[in-house]
Amino acid sequence: MAWIYPISASNIQEWYDEPPGFGHAAALAPGDTEFIYTPAGIYENNILLEMEQNCGLCEIRARRGTGRFNIAQLKVVFYDSTFTQSEQWIINLAFYPNWTDFSYTPAFPWRYVSLEGQTTDAPVAASTLRGETVGGILIPRRLLTGVGL
Repeated sequence: MAWIYPISASNIQEWYDEPPGFGHAAALAPGDTEFIYTPAGIYENNILLEMEQNCGLCEIRARRGTGRFNIAQLKVVFYDSTFTQSEQWIINLAFYPNWTDFSYTPAFPWRYVSLEGQTTDAPVAASTLRGETVGGILIPRRLLTGVGL
């Protein structure tokens, strides 16, 4: 199996990329300094990410910022390719002020995932999101269009 990363981000509400202008989907690929975050106290935040193909296992690197009570959760909702199935995963970040890897496997192959920071006093951030492909090896788009390498 192969790991794939988000290819696009949409419905972006109160999620910001760091460094600014880097791109939300690009910031979730492996890297040490790129990430996305939502500030503390923003209740209407959401971002929808699309993967290139269906995935099974999901891995996400996330953390909370600092606040008075350090209360923070990351709500992750998985959707299939037709948005007919969904499954929710809540990550409690109260004890994770440093980047920490979390993994979860939904009950169905997923293609889309939305993130929502649920916090009153600490920012929520994600630096890597990846899915393990299901149903075979990922074929690069260049080969499918005939361009080759």
